[in-house]
Amino acid sequence: MRLNKITFLILLASLLFSGAGATLSAQNYWNVMSQKRYAQMSQFERVQYEKARKLLQDRQYRAAATEFDRFRIQYKESPVLPYIVFLCGYSYHCAKDRFKAIGYYNEIIDFYPGEIEAAAVALYYRGVAQFDNGDITAGMTTMKQLLDDPEYKKQPVAASASLSLVWNYWRNKEPERAETYLKLIYETHYGSEAGRDARNYYIASCASTGKLLSAYPVWYIRANQQQLKDKKITLPELRVRMVNEAYDVLWQHYNHYFNRDDLIFKYRGGKKRGPDPKKVFWAFFRVNKEHYESTGKLWDYYYRAIEFAAYYGVISGQDLDTLVSQAMDFILKTPNTKDKNGNLVDNQQNRLVALVEMLFRRYAFARAGYVNTRIKDDKIRTWNEYRVLEGLKKWDEALVLLEQISGKYASDAAMVAKCGWATASIYHYQKKKYDEAIKVYQSIGQPPGTLWRIADCHRLKGDIESSAMSYNEIENAFPAEGAKAALARGILYERAGNKTRAIAEFRRIMKVYPKHRHETSQAHQRLESLGVDATGLGAVDEAY
Repeated sequence: MRLNKITFLILLASLLFSGAGATLSAQNYWNVMSQKRYAQMSQFERVQYEKARKLLQDRQYRAAATEFDRFRIQYKESPVLPYIVFLCGYSYHCAKDRFKAIGYYNEIIDFYPGEIEAAAVALYYRGVAQFDNGDITAGMTTMKQLLDDPEYKKQPVAASASLSLVWNYWRNKEPERAETYLKLIYETHYGSEAGRDARNYYIASCASTGKLLSAYPVWYIRANQQQLKDKKITLPELRVRMVNEAYDVLWQHYNHYFNRDDLIFKYRGGKKRGPDPKKVFWAFFRVNKEHYESTGKLWDYYYRAIEFAAYYGVISGQDLDTLVSQAMDFILKTPNTKDKNGNLVDNQQNRLVALVEMLFRRYAFARAGYVNTRIKDDKIRTWNEYRVLEGLKKWDEALVLLEQISGKYASDAAMVAKCGWATASIYHYQKKKYDEAIKVYQSIGQPPGTLWRIADCHRLKGDIESSAMSYNEIENAFPAEGAKAALARGILYERAGNKTRAIAEFRRIMKVYPKHRHETSQAHQRLESLGVDATGLGAVDEAY
């Protein structure tokens, strides 16, 4: 007899990585009664079961336990009795009567050992109850009992048992024993979410100890041997997959695995507990380059390598330059292909553009400029030239180039406006030449965006009235931003020390814009900070 696997996956999802004391929560635990077993019940049994289940669903745990117990007493010959006993114990567990719950779990383990699914889940929850009671030794013994049994350990709930042991071994600073159970989860529950999570934690553990280059590949290939035998994947493809999985841990989820106080392999820089996991991964990544090449995934290798190295600084600047040059050489040898409609796909240019964008994201501006020289699209290339100067903070050169681009593409209104915004921003935020910035914003003429910038330039110049007039213009011409403009004007007066006008503005906001909660809340708070009773609003000041 097999318990509904979906049920256990639901249980598993709620318990994964919850630590030693797995907290019980309201969940679909009543699905432990599969449709097949539900069909085995008589009509009278179903009535009693549904009554108990409803109470459990409504979190009336003791009442539910009473009704499940009543079922147990009335229908002693029921084929679903082991699962009713479990639900009775589980109800007491939810009610925090853990010692009584353990008694029911033991009843299943002792009297129904042949009901593998029921006995396995009862054994697991007995361990959880023992952990919750603070009896860590007993809890770990129970979890080991579950995992040492050849039948029990195949059940999905065994993954949660393994994880409970993993966390306790980490807390006890026994990483090798923790790794043993992580590998067991992956191998026993291959392809499941629990298996993937266990693999990722094992990757993190190996990266923190330097075993990523040695022990990890040996284990990983052995654990996936069946796929190789079935010819579902080649060995080089398996190695690429192995590296990409590790890459995701070190790249996409670094903080989750290495910046947590509850993990023994946390990397602390100057107070590190072992080697830098980023450098360990980098060595692991580089030695597997040949497998990317043999599987036709060298572009993927270069892209990942450059992004990782540029962001984490795991190699010198000179070595990164060499890596970028190698990537460019590879890209420029890439043949073009055709899409499904027969249209030519320029793989070289697409990859060059992608590489430039990635280098910009990683603040590698000079290197982005180097790659950019090979982009054929003049508009993309020249705009990227400006972005390089912007990134390097060469503002005077950037202004000259923007003027040239604007003139070159004078018939392209979108490009002219784009250059205008960039030019105005340089004057506004970098060179602090506010009058020049205002002129450019006015020439762009894209309100309300330009009006907001103009108002800010006047404010920074100290011209409070001109700034207020810009806010007036926004409020009058763009009702959707009226409340925001009125609040900005009030704050402007407040910071300028004009308390009278600031109070008038804030009062007006609360009168005129009662549906704008953010602005009225801000106005209310600012009135109180100015010593004004915000509940006693005066008349609206018609001057504004």
